[in-house]
Amino acid sequence: MAGRWLEEGSARPAAVAAAAALVAGGGLVALAVATDISPEVLLRDPAQQFGFVVYAGFLSISGIFLVIGAAAVTFLAATLVPRRRALLLAAALLSGIIAYDDQFVFHDRIAGVHLGFPGWILMAAYGLAALALLLHPAVRAAPGGLILSGGLLGLSAAVDLALPYSVPVLVAEDLLKLAGYAAWFGFWLVFARSAIVQAAGGIEYVSDARATGSAVPSE
Repeated sequence: MAGRWLEEGSARPAAVAAAAALVAGGGLVALAVATDISPEVLLRDPAQQFGFVVYAGFLSISGIFLVIGAAAVTFLAATLVPRRRALLLAAALLSGIIAYDDQFVFHDRIAGVHLGFPGWILMAAYGLAALALLLHPAVRAAPGGLILSGGLLGLSAAVDLALPYSVPVLVAEDLLKLAGYAAWFGFWLVFARSAIVQAAGGIEYVSDARATGSAVPSE
């Protein structure tokens, strides 16, 4: 059933995604209006709304794109590789949470200031979650990229927590983080591709896929 629902040419996934986006977006706009926040704050480009330069935060946002890319490729692979589904979904979820946190400075501004929750605890939790992924047997077979990513991100976090703010400290922290995110994306891109390729030999195709040549996995 799931294979049919997701097969090539089906408009249902796109329709469901569009409907979900409209409901979620509309709900957030309604919540903003109810709390006297202008919808422009949520909807307009930040540079246009607040009048700062368009390249503000370019490197930081580029790193977030890389983490979102890791979430996307691992989620896609999870739909295709049942044997590695739990691991790939965990990687996708962790990537999505990290991207959200970094984009909206959750561990610092929201948890640390508004909720009174120490940001370092969240950062430690992300590290422990990444360690759990590293200890998975499938990852332990070739862990180098994930170890590199963890080392770079750990150094970035250490610089952030241990040193007072200055421009040189900011440069070191954010370049280490950018490199760590790039390594994270590179590792999960290769891992997801390898998982799909290894599983391809065991995929059974529905009859329509055999006829058309499209690779649609059957559940």
